[in-house]
Amino acid sequence: MRDRFLTVASVDSGEVDERVGRTSKTLRQETVFAKRSSYVLRRVAFRRNATVAARSSVRE
Repeated sequence: MRDRFLTVASVDSGEVDERVGRTSKTLRQETVFAKRSSYVLRRVAFRRNATVAARSSVRE
């Protein structure tokens, strides 16, 4: 995951990445989306763990 961000950073100066065939603008948008989605997933996982912990403490 991290090396994907590194490639985005190297392409960020504005030239086209021949391997992908896209401009740095779309790559930057993908980076923002990837960060946002991973943040949301982390929040959901944290909430799920919290509810499980609350249930187990009530059971005890």
